Amino acid sequence: MIHSIAIFVITASLMGLGSAISFNDQIRPILADRCFACHGPDSAARKAGLRLDREEFAKAALAKSGNVPIIAGHADRSEIIKRITSDDPDEIMPPPDAKSELTAKEIKLLRDWVTQGAKWERHWAFMPPQKRPLPRVNDKAWIINEIDYFILSKLEGLGLNPSDSTGKERLLRRASFDLTGLPPSIADLDKFIEDDSENAFEGAVERLLDSPRFGERMALEWLDVARYGDTDGLFEDHPRSIYPWRDWVISAFNANLPYNDFINWQVSGDLIPNATDDQKLATGFLRNNPTSNEGGIIDEDYRIKYLVDRVNTTATAFLGLTMECAQCHDHKFDPISQREYYQFAGFFNSLVGRGNTKGATAPTLKIISSVNSDQIAKLSDQIKGIESSLQETPPELNDDFEKWLIELEEPIQWKDPEKVSDPREGSVTKKDQAKVQVSKFVGRYLRIALPKAQTGFITLSEVEIYSGGRNVGRTGKASQSSDYSASGIASKAIDGDASGSFTSCSCTKEQKDAWWEIDLGSEMPIDHVVIFNRNDCCPERLDNVSVSLFNSRREQVIQRKIGDAPFRSVLTLNQGSVLPDSDKRDYELIVLPGPGPLAALSFSDARPGSIESIKIERVSLSGEVQELKIVGESKGQFSKENPLIIGLEKPENFTGKDRLKVSLVGDDVRVRVTGNTSALQRNKIPKERDKRLAHFRATWSGFKQKRESLAAAKKRKSDLEGKSKISMIAADEAKPRPTHVLMRGEYDKPGERVEPAAPSSIMIFSPELPKNRLGLARWMTDPENPLTSRVAVNRYWQMIFGNGIVKTSEDLGTQGRRPSHQALLDHLAVDFIESGWDVKKLLRKIVTSATYRQSSEVVQGLFEMDPENELLAYSPRRRLGAEFIRDHALSVSGLLVNKIGGPGVNPYQPAVLFGRNAIGASNVSFTQSKGESLYRRSIFTYWKRQIPAANMRILGADGRNSCRTRRERTNTPLQALVLLNDPQFVEAARALAERTIREGGKSVEDRIAFAFRLVTSRRVKENELGILLAEYRDRLAEFQSDKESAIAYLAGGGERPAAAEIEATELASTAAVMSLILNLDESISKS
Repeated sequence: MIHSIAIFVITASLMGLGSAISFNDQIRPILADRCFACHGPDSAARKAGLRLDREEFAKAALAKSGNVPIIAGHADRSEIIKRITSDDPDEIMPPPDAKSELTAKEIKLLRDWVTQGAKWERHWAFMPPQKRPLPRVNDKAWIINEIDYFILSKLEGLGLNPSDSTGKERLLRRASFDLTGLPPSIADLDKFIEDDSENAFEGAVERLLDSPRFGERMALEWLDVARYGDTDGLFEDHPRSIYPWRDWVISAFNANLPYNDFINWQVSGDLIPNATDDQKLATGFLRNNPTSNEGGIIDEDYRIKYLVDRVNTTATAFLGLTMECAQCHDHKFDPISQREYYQFAGFFNSLVGRGNTKGATAPTLKIISSVNSDQIAKLSDQIKGIESSLQETPPELNDDFEKWLIELEEPIQWKDPEKVSDPREGSVTKKDQAKVQVSKFVGRYLRIALPKAQTGFITLSEVEIYSGGRNVGRTGKASQSSDYSASGIASKAIDGDASGSFTSCSCTKEQKDAWWEIDLGSEMPIDHVVIFNRNDCCPERLDNVSVSLFNSRREQVIQRKIGDAPFRSVLTLNQGSVLPDSDKRDYELIVLPGPGPLAALSFSDARPGSIESIKIERVSLSGEVQELKIVGESKGQFSKENPLIIGLEKPENFTGKDRLKVSLVGDDVRVRVTGNTSALQRNKIPKERDKRLAHFRATWSGFKQKRESLAAAKKRKSDLEGKSKISMIAADEAKPRPTHVLMRGEYDKPGERVEPAAPSSIMIFSPELPKNRLGLARWMTDPENPLTSRVAVNRYWQMIFGNGIVKTSEDLGTQGRRPSHQALLDHLAVDFIESGWDVKKLLRKIVTSATYRQSSEVVQGLFEMDPENELLAYSPRRRLGAEFIRDHALSVSGLLVNKIGGPGVNPYQPAVLFGRNAIGASNVSFTQSKGESLYRRSIFTYWKRQIPAANMRILGADGRNSCRTRRERTNTPLQALVLLNDPQFVEAARALAERTIREGGKSVEDRIAFAFRLVTSRRVKENELGILLAEYRDRLAEFQSDKESAIAYLAGGGERPAAAEIEATELASTAAVMSLILNLDESISKS
């Protein structure tokens, strides 16, 4: 309450209530807060036909009553004034049940405004910013740049003075954290303090802006806005590859890429003519949205969810608007209709992608380093040259080819080897099967279908169809009504994998009358049909399906139905037939191939079948076993007419007593052997002479060395390409998707079709702009756009001062907070555009201002008057952000590794939490990084969205599941426990102790003073040093009395062992004091 009164007093003082009343400053906030919900932009929620957000409607007679809501200059005749002053509960507005009663001061404001002529204004943020003359100030000596005029003018208007300048040490610490996210070194502090030049601070700022650490600091802020994560975020939270986009953001800030290009590239880089890899990579911004791969989700439903995310993120990140409620209806407060929302969505509606998404899905960009790219180009030329030479036909090759053609005409002599051992002989199952009568149900096609007119999926792990004891389904050809994905094709149901996992399944899309079918190739008697359901999710999809057998003329032979589908459904059509335990048989054949060479084996049978795997061995008379290497695949399908030929890598000479052992998994086969080396090739050799020459040339021994060189070059090229980075990027479908207004925001209720366009209430979308993302980007970065530059300036102001000039940095619309210094915001916004959207120049101006250089000491009484420091009468004192706290500890301890880029790393965190919220394949164990990866900057920490790094999440880091322009400020006991006990901070305290002992001087006093200055950026005071010395001595006495406790203390926390050359009690005592210093409020604050 005190806060509200204080702000009102300040605002009232500045506005001057006795003078002209401002619609934007004083009236619109009242109407937006109390009236627009029922009488605003949302046509669906509008009551009594009254609209107060637009002047032309507010001053027009109502259709039913004829009353005029607002009559300029005549408050007593204005219906709105009559209603807000009425005593009748049925007449008064807002109505009592709305619980938003106007105060007496607000009623007087409205009355006086109408009396003064009810002058209307557009919402301030929807009018282009303009530079106005700098305000007058009295204390011109305080001014450094134009920012200070606006701040000082307001302070002087309230009879206030700015704070004195802060000390040089604190100023450099503040700027170092604001511009690099890291503390200054002692050398940096000394250099700055010793520099007495007029522009010493400007020089220090320049060095910070030029530091590679600047890009990391700036990128960290943008990752929250862009909702960056290393995992999908939903359902199984799978890893995705998009970290090269994060690295691009860092490089863009370091290179000071103009902010308009920063927007253009991220929104439409792929559409820029002759787009570079960097421009394409930047579009990863649009791929940062959380996604799901949950089975059973409706693909279009989730695609629309991702579309909505992109619309809302783009609107908030670049325009400072909360457009999301316009997804379902006209915006209740801002002049954005539901139709305009979907016009805006039209820019993103044609992006490649689907609802069910897992990991780094297309489109992606392969990024190769310049060094590797050059080597790959050279290898490509080398490969091209070798391949060209391999197409030549030297005379020697031609002679050998003619001889080979003659050999091909010679018939292959296949022989049946003598059986030594065959476990199939006398098989009980085989004998039982022989006695069974042939099934009367003869068919060729088997179809599994949903009940008629039902919508759903058909998901099958495996379908086995038995005829005469054999699974003939394995040799059939499967099809289905649609493919859910490239991995859910129909043939997955006859591949032999009946495990029940989704990866083993065929799956249709969700559709009406979905079906799966197999063509057995010819009619045959069917004994059994066995259907395996999915068992890791959604088994009900097969409930009540029909299983129908058709003959070659597509006439139904028989139909069965499955009720509540179990994992394994057995439909027996021939009652006397024996159902094998498995369609996969594992058995061994031992034969005598006879003396001579063995080059190939033939597998066939009267009935079609398949072999899953095969192993061939030679067994000598003495029992010595030698495995024979097979050329090509060791599995396949066979029939009587088309046997499966398995060739040996090289012919093997057998004696008359050598045995051949064939171990296989598959159907019954007849085995024959040959010594002809062309047996394997003949089935693959074309008939035409020119094609036969090409075939022979590819295997000719005279080209062996060239083929080896070619293989080596290709391997080298493949290895280099394997070192490339993969990053998700954006791209549009070849054929644009039509965009419709979705009624109530529901994906399956399309209404009016609309074309891409931007909200006209912000700025007209020129007909000359392309109606795609490139046009949108140009519209957003048009100098006349009233929002884009303001939003950027406001967010960077917030980054420096803690609060934006508009505190609600996510919302500059009518429901957002009023700017504390609108003229300043507009001045900086115009200046930003005029500078060529120069981010570094903007930040340089902010941090070199007198406003920035103020002390953070609060004058008595000022906090009560201005609790949020909107006036900036002093520098805000703020705790460091989560990532800054960790990086600060690593930096001062000497552990920090300043390496830019690369995949996310896994520093210390509780392994048990990793994947706790996820299921399925993503529920992997946490693999902690090793070596320098433990000490990288926090921006490079692997960001698993469902369970982000625990220490940083507790300290206030955002989860990044949605666009976030500002973090909530938190202060909990758990945060203190993290700083005291987390392995990262315990280890940092120990490493800081080692650094202090080595670099801080000979005496304990000097060492503690060194560490204190290193951590806080200022010199320790005498009384502070006394407290820390007392703590050191107490700990030293404690550890000297129990040296084992010192050793145990040093062993706790982190992978890095304590320095062996430093005496344990001394190191442990110093580490305890370092932990205390690191946990000081001053240590985790920027000023």
